[in-house]
Amino acid sequence: MLEQLKFVTLPVVKHQNPIHRRRFKLAERLKEQKELLANPNYQTVRQRWIKSDNGSKELVTKARRVKRWWMVDITGLYILTLRYGNKVIEINKGKPSIACENATDLDRIFDLVIQAVNAGELDKHLVLPDFDDIKRKPKKAA
Repeated sequence: MLEQLKFVTLPVVKHQNPIHRRRFKLAERLKEQKELLANPNYQTVRQRWIKSDNGSKELVTKARRVKRWWMVDITGLYILTLRYGNKVIEINKGKPSIACENATDLDRIFDLVIQAVNAGELDKHLVLPDFDDIKRKPKKAA
């Protein structure tokens, strides 16, 4: 029976382009926001391995609260602020938020932004600074 299978060598896994990882992460977070808009009690689930009292490891499932990226102002406008991690993404200089009239429009905006992220239109906003640009403190002598 095993003669019917085609065996191959394991391909070398190259590291994925960091910008593709960032695109995927941002698109996933936007999908979470869309789900939160539809269901205000939405939570994501994380699984962790935790050591029990007797020393064995157990797989524990924990719920993680999803923070909203939008708010409703006094006039009733929905204001959406895009984020990557804890950083606000400014698509237009000085204007980090997107305004819309109602929740239906906000749902449509989530779809448009997800498409833009997947098309690579926000790549220049997802690029992290080079290591040379980061100022590091000198190490103290021991």
